[in-house]
Amino acid sequence: MLLDAIIGYWEVNTSINPKEIEAEEIILEIEEYLQPILDFLSHANDDLMEATFKVPFGSGGLPEYFYRLCKIMKARFADFEPEGMEKWEAEQSEEHILTADRKIRDIVVLVQRRIFAKFRELFGEEKDAYWHKGITDKAIRTKAYERSLDYEDEDRLPLENYLDVIDYKKIVENKQNWPLFKDMFDIPEPGEKGHAKNVKWIEQINELRRVTAHPSEKRHYKLEDFEYIDYVHSELTERLRLYDESATQQGELGITPDA
Repeated sequence: MLLDAIIGYWEVNTSINPKEIEAEEIILEIEEYLQPILDFLSHANDDLMEATFKVPFGSGGLPEYFYRLCKIMKARFADFEPEGMEKWEAEQSEEHILTADRKIRDIVVLVQRRIFAKFRELFGEEKDAYWHKGITDKAIRTKAYERSLDYEDEDRLPLENYLDVIDYKKIVENKQNWPLFKDMFDIPEPGEKGHAKNVKWIEQINELRRVTAHPSEKRHYKLEDFEYIDYVHSELTERLRLYDESATQQGELGITPDA
């Protein structure tokens, strides 16, 4: 794969057709392009070799190894960019990864905050009414309570902090709750017309959240994941902005939001 990419790069830079010359001559011609790889291999210690070239087993390991070799070459030949290299670099970008992590955290916090702010507004906090009346699924309440028992009294947070992200989806799409949250959380999947309840994105964000929550060599963001996270974050913040504007206007007119 690397030799093919190098030969293609050499062909573009020299306008020589490699099919018209002998293999031995091609090797001599591309030798300078192989030098960054040879220099790296001759100086790298065991730790650097493992950090650079330890890749997942399976079909995904081959392109990963290839692009890591290409990255070494590109440090010396800046315009060396085989097909797929730009996408791979974008997926490895620390800036993109940190931004995606931050936006996922923002999304999760916003969803939790809005759900329980609405429940507190409707049911109040006396005797935890917001919790018992807002969440009608006993299994969800029980699981959160049991998790809270793992902490000392002084460290224990409100029970909503012990829910899974996927629990938010169940709470929002509950028949009783959906009218409360439709304007905030009804986000169709990109390119789709949508359904009666468009909350699949919560499930998708929960899956993507595992990239940083449970990192491994085989789990990382893909370029389309960055795009999806940006889409959900943008759609959610805009819906919440419009919801808040509407609530403010209704309040100014003396109309309750649920009227």
